[in-house]
Amino acid sequence: MNHLATLNELDMPDAEEEFFAGLQDRHDPGLVHWARSYHFFSTSQAKLLALVVCSPVLTDPHSLSEVTKALCEEYGSGSAEAVHSRLFARFCEALGLSPATLPVPRAQVEPGVLQYLDAIEAGYRSSDLAVTLGTYCFLERSAVLSYPLMLQRLRALGFSPADLVFFSTHVVQEAAHDAGAHQMAERLIRSERDAQGFNRQLHRMQEAWTDFWRPFAVQVAHAD
Repeated sequence: MNHLATLNELDMPDAEEEFFAGLQDRHDPGLVHWARSYHFFSTSQAKLLALVVCSPVLTDPHSLSEVTKALCEEYGSGSAEAVHSRLFARFCEALGLSPATLPVPRAQVEPGVLQYLDAIEAGYRSSDLAVTLGTYCFLERSAVLSYPLMLQRLRALGFSPADLVFFSTHVVQEAAHDAGAHQMAERLIRSERDAQGFNRQLHRMQEAWTDFWRPFAVQVAHAD
């Protein structure tokens, strides 16, 4: 079975790298546009994690503990100040966005972002354990790939460490979540059929993730 090899070979979409490379400064309107949609994405995907915990196909106690840990950290591990949506709102304030305007209405979110959220929800609700695991593992691996780039580029644009706590927190936490997800796939994907289903779901999620980033890359490219 090559499901772990497929997971380990994932890479971030070119469009994501192009978006961050194309930002001119911290006042770039493309950054504001992205932040509005990304706040919606971040708060929405956090709530969807509960579907994994409640999934009838995921019964392994070690896996349930792992996913519950990720869900708990999304909501601050008991600290309201550390709730991830609150940390991202702090970054949005540094962009000039009022927290009172967040989350933005669904109608104002890029369609690719909404489609990616729909793909996550469908994967988490699947009656096929391989699909649910593929979705969860993809989310954690994509986070490990994305957040170091985000943090590095936003630092270079002049944001302070206090502005970027959301990103620095994710760099640390997502590495642990990804390791736990990897162990789940290693432990629970036992047949060639499951491995194939897992890999197909990784590819589906990769396509949806690429579509997520494409409009943001196009916007900064046109700004040039």
